Amino acid sequence: MLQPLCIIPLFLPSSPLSSSPPSRCPSNALLFYAMLLRSSKVDNFKKLLVSLCLFHGVLLERRKFGPLGFNIRYPYNKSDLSICLAQLRMFLDDYEEPPYKVLTYTAGQINYGGRVTDDWDRRLQMTMVESFYCPDAVKEGHAFSPSGICEIHKSCHLPSLTPSLTFLASLGSV
Repeated sequence: MLQPLCIIPLFLPSSPLSSSPPSRCPSNALLFYAMLLRSSKVDNFKKLLVSLCLFHGVLLERRKFGPLGFNIRYPYNKSDLSICLAQLRMFLDDYEEPPYKVLTYTAGQINYGGRVTDDWDRRLQMTMVESFYCPDAVKEGHAFSPSGICEIHKSCHLPSLTPSLTFLASLGSV
């Protein structure tokens, strides 16, 4: 049987649990909303963001199938998605119309493609990214699959943020 004093060292290196909300959460959420509202092309950003996330998910899923998905297993991760997201925001803010060729090249050849060493895998990846970063991707009702299961719809439109911002501001004063 363990003595009570023997158990204490076991818990010292563990993470403490807390029921209090994180102090920076409201400020981080307000910062996110401010970044989202700062862009004049919020609708295009949201729709292309959904498209980019779907592309990332497809790459991760194909990787699970081994040689049937890609000839070589590539270590795609969140940082690939993060840099593509930052570039998406930058290019949408800098250009009048979304620069699909630039977005396709940076995502397919540089960010995700920097890991790809097989020519057939690179060709497949570029074909896939071209189907996700295209002018149709910002059109309502665009289906990413032939079955139509995955499509852009009205939920990509930004609702009024006033209630959310009021709620987040009230959390800051708690």
